[in-house]
Amino acid sequence: MAKRAKKIYICECCDAPLDSKRKYCNDRCEQIHLCMSTGTTKYKTKFVAPLFQKMMRAEWAASLDTMSLAVVKGAITRIARRVGQCVCVTCGTICPWEGGRFEQRLNCGHFIAGRGSILFEEDCVAPQCAGCNMYHGGRPLEFRIWMEAVRGIETIERLEVAKHKPLSRTRDELVEMRLNFNQRLKAALAKMKGNQ
Repeated sequence: MAKRAKKIYICECCDAPLDSKRKYCNDRCEQIHLCMSTGTTKYKTKFVAPLFQKMMRAEWAASLDTMSLAVVKGAITRIARRVGQCVCVTCGTICPWEGGRFEQRLNCGHFIAGRGSILFEEDCVAPQCAGCNMYHGGRPLEFRIWMEAVRGIETIERLEVAKHKPLSRTRDELVEMRLNFNQRLKAALAKMKGNQ
């Protein structure tokens, strides 16, 4: 009786030999394959941008500084919150970092919206409740007051210049960003869990 040859498994992305029936040798290869199959634009909007926003919300909520600055009735105010919560920077509403009633659902508000060159710029985003971000157009006046007080005029000017610069990210850059955001999200969740 002849011996059956052992089946050799290889990674579908980089052709590296595998020791099991897995399709990819690591997370990076899996993400590269996903990006190639969906296209970079769809990969960015469907997989990278939502993860960036979730990561930013988790990092804000995991912060041990329980006093947050927000614009309430046109003035900067300090508002207390617990770990796992965020304060909307444009109205002062305290929101859970994830979930909650729609009006109090936390969004990742962009100071300058809709620009690919600054879409993943951390200085351009801040926690906003869904009411401010979606129903009140992001409350640009209050957002600007908060940006000037917290991040400074230099940051605002840098973002306003950067929004006009064209920027397209490569497949590898988007994959690295997604993997990095995922690691940062896991770290923020662990920090929240350890401090509640």
